[in-house]
Amino acid sequence: DASKDLDWPVYCPVLPARWVVSFGRYSGRGVGQLEIAYRGPAGAMLSFQQGGFCETSDGCVPAGTDTGDAAFGDQPGTLVTLDDGGYAIVVGRADTPSWLVVATGIDEPTFREFGEAFVRLD
Repeated sequence: DASKDLDWPVYCPVLPARWVVSFGRYSGRGVGQLEIAYRGPAGAMLSFQQGGFCETSDGCVPAGTDTGDAAFGDQPGTLVTLDDGGYAIVVGRADTPSWLVVATGIDEPTFREFGEAFVRLD
């Protein structure tokens, strides 16, 4: 339903077995926002936000260091190695809309694969 109500491309992750939704919501029409979180094996976590969720210059990305390019589905993004040991990919930092995916408990190659596998819903 969110992809029909919101004015920007909504993305959905393609995750392996044993990943389950732990939280999800979307609000508004037009710009709006979508937030969803998943729990995976061995305590791994993946969450993402899309839409008009952040307009600060840091794009609401957790503290860390930009470490290069990374795909978010069909969009180019920036990989951030987080200070807490996790990873993030941000697209359109501080723009509306923007996209942010954050993970803990998985390694960088796996996180990059997850980022590449996001599917655009039109």
